[in-house]
Amino acid sequence: VPQAHGGKECPAQRETQTCKGPECVVDCEVSEWSDWSTCSKECGDGTQTRTRKVTVPAAGGGAACPDLKESRPCFQRACPVDCVVSEWPKTWSQCTAACGGGTQSRQRTILQGNAHGGKPCPGLRQVQPCNTQPCPVNCELSDWGPWSKCSRECGQGETKRERVVITAAAHGGAACGNLTETAKCEIKPCPIDCKVGTFSPWSACSGQCGEGVRTRSRPVLVPAQFGGAECPALSESEECKHPTPCPVDCKMSEWSEWSACSKQCGTGASVRTRKILSNATHGGAECGNVRESKACNSQPCPVDCQVSEWTAWGKCDAPCGHGMQQRLRHVTTPSQHGGAECPHLIEKQGCNDQPCPIDCKLSTWSER
Repeated sequence: VPQAHGGKECPAQRETQTCKGPECVVDCEVSEWSDWSTCSKECGDGTQTRTRKVTVPAAGGGAACPDLKESRPCFQRACPVDCVVSEWPKTWSQCTAACGGGTQSRQRTILQGNAHGGKPCPGLRQVQPCNTQPCPVNCELSDWGPWSKCSRECGQGETKRERVVITAAAHGGAACGNLTETAKCEIKPCPIDCKVGTFSPWSACSGQCGEGVRTRSRPVLVPAQFGGAECPALSESEECKHPTPCPVDCKMSEWSEWSACSKQCGTGASVRTRKILSNATHGGAECGNVRESKACNSQPCPVDCQVSEWTAWGKCDAPCGHGMQQRLRHVTTPSQHGGAECPHLIEKQGCNDQPCPIDCKLSTWSER
């Protein structure tokens, strides 16, 4: 009777007991795989595993158990990478100012930048003060004032100009220069009067005979300049006379114009004349010719043509019916140099003007 209404459970209804007989072949049996374990590393590449258990061990030469553990790679997140920088250089940059307080700097570089939440890079640049000593102050001067009036109204004088110190030199700065400056000046040159030396002795009388001239001169020692007094005469002359008279050459008038040619052609003559104005004296040059001629119109004269008398009339060229006959003449002197040309040398005329006899002419006989 089955249990009901809270009655007692039925006792076991089957019992087993071991018995020994021939050993059975039993293959190994294993449980299901467990869940994968957590990754062995919280960041970066890690490993996770899972396992299983033997539920039935192999027996009687049954199949051996498979692997009870296996693993696989895992990666949850990238690991933080801290920034890495170089060491500070030992030397600083050049100071930005030579004095009065400047700055200089040095820099380092990033060898590896930060990533995935790693430590950020520290400062890459350092700055420090340098050259804090005061700067030299150079002397500062005003512009030059105007030049003063020249000390002399003519010739070379002196003028000056001045300037003042605006800022005095300090801390080894450049010292101030001169505060006064002078220069040569000249408004205008002073007049210089001419100065001359003494006259030289008189020269010899010019020429070799008769009246002449002798001269003497003096040098300029200082020439007149800038409105100074001009030099007096530097030379003077006077007449002088030689003991012997000079030869006097003959003096003649100019030649007259050439006369007309005595011939129109064939070479004629043309003449010109002059007069004696004064004769030579004391061995002077004698007078020349008072008449002079030259050939003219040397071109040949024209020659007219000349011919012979006519010959007798020649034979008539026809015995009747108006014939012609001619007569001739020849050149005895040909025309030259533009002379008259030759007349015609042949003359013709009619002859035998009577009609010629005309014979009777008959036709041929007619047929009978």
